[in-house]
This record gives sequence, C-alpha cells and structure tokens, in this order.
Amino acid sequence: MLAKKTLLISAITLSVLAYSSVPGIAEQGADEHPEARKVAQSVAESYMTTYDKHDPKAISMLFVPDGVFLPPNGAPVAQGRDAIERSWAALFKNVGGHESLIIKDAIPIGNDAVVAITEFKIVGDGQNSNKILSGRAAITLTKTPEGWRYVSIVPQTQPPPSGATK
Repeated sequence: MLAKKTLLISAITLSVLAYSSVPGIAEQGADEHPEARKVAQSVAESYMTTYDKHDPKAISMLFVPDGVFLPPNGAPVAQGRDAIERSWAALFKNVGGHESLIIKDAIPIGNDAVVAITEFKIVGDGQNSNKILSGRAAITLTKTPEGWRYVSIVPQTQPPPSGATK
C-alpha cells in the first residue's frame, strides 16, 4: 500500500514540476496554501541546516525509509536511505558548498502530504568553488509520526552561469 501511495505521489510531483516549468505559473498560486507553504518552508530550513553540515547520513534521515532522490545530471535514482546517503556523499565530494532553497509554491495533497516547488542553488567550496548547480526541484513531503519527511526530491538543473562549470 505504501509503495502504491508513494508511486501516486511521485507521479503528482513530476506533473507539478512539469507544470511549474512554464515561466510564471508556479508564482500565480504562491499564497493559496499558506499551511502547506509553512510545512515546506520548515522542512527546507531543516534540510539547508543539515546540508551545511555535509552529513549524508543526516540528509538520508530526512527521508521516509523508502524515499526517492533523483540526483541531478543523470546520476542513478537513489531509493531508500542507504542509497540516498551514498548519493549525497557523492554530491558533497563533487560539489559540497552551501545550498539555498526558495519555496515557490506548495500544494497540499490531503492532510498528510505536500508537494512543493523550490528553486535551489548549490555553490561549491574549496576545490569545487567553481561549481554551481541551480534549478528547480519538486519535493514531496509526507507527515509521519517522527514529523514531516521527504518522499521524493526531483531536481531539474539549469545550465551554469557563464564562466562557471558544472
């Protein structure tokens, strides 16, 4: 049952991400769901704090046990906390730095799920200071006994700014 629910929510997430790719559409309904936005903002803030610690295990614990991360740039899909931890370890090694997120829209799906569209920017540091990843991501959140957790994160990267490398 959980796998079926996760699949349905992921399909909705992909649809929202495709829909939000049209300029201006996500911003049109940005204040229609303040409670969903509050949930998404709270989870995003926890995520950014965890990201700044460069702790892939802590990132993986922000997901439900069978959560899904679709890494940017064609890396394999990571499903489950162990795979998500490995994926983030690679991201920290290859880019590191600091990530910022802006919630562009948040849509409630019943009482225990939220789909949000974010804009993200990761600026590398140290040997990766010339690397920048930016774009939009569709995130799916679900309410669990431990609090709100990621079901999936599906980013779409944009080309790097001129002069930067990916």
